[in-house]
Amino acid sequence: MRAIEFTAKIKNGIIQIPEKYKKMADQLARIIILTDEIESDKTSQDKEAIQSVLNKLRAKKVFQKVKDPISWQRSIRDEWN
Repeated sequence: MRAIEFTAKIKNGIIQIPEKYKKMADQLARIIILTDEIESDKTSQDKEAIQSVLNKLRAKKVFQKVKDPISWQRSIRDEWN
């Protein structure tokens, strides 16, 4: 088996084979398509995951006893020093 790698834009479901590989036109080939992850999809999934976690925290009332969020954050950060 021989591996050839090139990049191409998929247009209307068609991948244009570079001219130097056209001699292979009638050969059987295994095609593997690798694409970069679309950031908007990932961002959307991340937002949904974060929202889900925040909703679970809200339901459990984890921060209900925190009266002053800024002071609470400062006290937590002071523990790091």
